[in-house]
Amino acid sequence: MPDLITNERYRHPWLGIESVSLNSRVAEIIRDAGMELPVESGVLVVGISPDSPAWDSDLQGGNRQVRIGRYLIALGGDIIVGVDGVSVEDLDDLTIYLELEKRPGDLVELKVIRDTSELIVPVLLGERPSGS
Repeated sequence: MPDLITNERYRHPWLGIESVSLNSRVAEIIRDAGMELPVESGVLVVGISPDSPAWDSDLQGGNRQVRIGRYLIALGGDIIVGVDGVSVEDLDDLTIYLELEKRPGDLVELKVIRDTSELIVPVLLGERPSGS
């Protein structure tokens, strides 16, 4: 609200990722594609927008395309399972946390699963471009 009053608009925080909510169905497809998957929930990073906050961080998008239904998605990217110590079960959890708790310019610590390792990836949030 203070942002809206001061600037007459709301500045949305932005990571700059293309993602899919990881659930049991998506996890099954990933395993069927021959990839190891240590978790069954979170946010699967399938791509990273150029010149975005995620692009400037160590976050990694997918590198292997697999068909899921009628869609092709890139697998092998990081799986976001937490942000600033808060658990992330799906894309809604991540989006709601960022919208309610963070602003452009804030630093977030993403807890990610990469291959079978757990890492903390710091990302300095940007402002979501208009039309996104």
